[in-house]
Amino acid sequence: MLGTAEGARTALCEAARHECWRQFDLLLDRGADVNIGGEGGYLLQQLIKSNYQCSPSDIILFASPSDALSRIKRLLSLGADPNAQARSNHHTALHAAVAGWNIKDSPFYEQVAQLLIDNGADVNTRACTDIAHGYMFATEHEKWEPQSLLYHCAYHGSTSMAKLLLQNGAAVDVNLKAGYFGNALQVASFYGHMEMMQLLLDHGAEVNAQGGHYGTALNAACARSLSPDAIPTVQLLLEHGADVNIGGGEFGSALQTVCARSISEAGTLALILLDHGADVNARGGKYGTALQAACFRSDGLVQLLLDRGADVNAEGGEYGTALQAACMCFRNSTIAQLLLDRGANVNVQGGQYGTALQVALLYRNLDLAQLLVDRGADVNANGGLYGSCLQIAVVQIL
Repeated sequence: MLGTAEGARTALCEAARHECWRQFDLLLDRGADVNIGGEGGYLLQQLIKSNYQCSPSDIILFASPSDALSRIKRLLSLGADPNAQARSNHHTALHAAVAGWNIKDSPFYEQVAQLLIDNGADVNTRACTDIAHGYMFATEHEKWEPQSLLYHCAYHGSTSMAKLLLQNGAAVDVNLKAGYFGNALQVASFYGHMEMMQLLLDHGAEVNAQGGHYGTALNAACARSLSPDAIPTVQLLLEHGADVNIGGGEFGSALQTVCARSISEAGTLALILLDHGADVNARGGKYGTALQAACFRSDGLVQLLLDRGADVNAEGGEYGTALQAACMCFRNSTIAQLLLDRGANVNVQGGQYGTALQVALLYRNLDLAQLLVDRGADVNANGGLYGSCLQIAVVQIL
């Protein structure tokens, strides 16, 4: 044996890795310790992982799932600890089974999970990182924040594995806060896993629980609004009492999130939210208001918000006002014209760059700059990151 810690290469581990099952059984008959070694964890975990991992350091694929199940049963009968945790990420054998289901969607992993649970595996254990893939959006801190097994099932839409966990006592895990998305319902809502969402709601998930990157499940669903299933996802949450005006996430409220993240379904989703009482002038988030966020998307969405009472001169967010936000985009002369026609104050200062004219000059949008001057923009205005309009023009020349 080379070492006794995690990753130890015991004779038993080597026999399994090289598919020497006769020797594997002989070592077990002679009393080999089943709780020592295994790449990235204990041997029990590795026997489960080997069915979906195939790197050189992993134990090679079993001849059949039935053979795998028999060997896992034998390890458990010999005292293998189903709750032993890998030092690096706290994964257990049950995490390996859930990860296998997420990747291969095979009944084998449900059988393994039930076997582990029957032998005392803790369904409420938490581990660091996504047990299968790693979250593409998460910060390093969020990747290493402990998350529940149910959370991982929600991420992948593994409804049948989630049902098994819930039936075996994981109901208390429904509202556990962790990770990039905050809780299981939020991650299921973001990815549009409606069957999973319904399952969680039926088991007591709080539809308005706050936390995570987007704030609430509804906000998370709205952030995924480019997806064709965004509308039914949002409607399901609203039917279960989702509050349209809770903010707290990156973009603020659900309406602000729709305006910030969507294109194709934005108008429909915005109408649904407005009809459910969304505050068109809610403040907060990256863009300050829904109107400012919409200025980066489409004139139709801007028109809708204005028609529903959006304050054209509301200030806040990174850019100051809606007009300043519109001037950030080369394509948005039409939106700037619309805002001016609806009473936008051309000389309001705010945001990083000062006035709308300063923003237009900074982004070399001369047609828009001319429009602003024609509508009364002060060419001598000072302020913002680069000072006066003249200073910005000089910087652009240089």
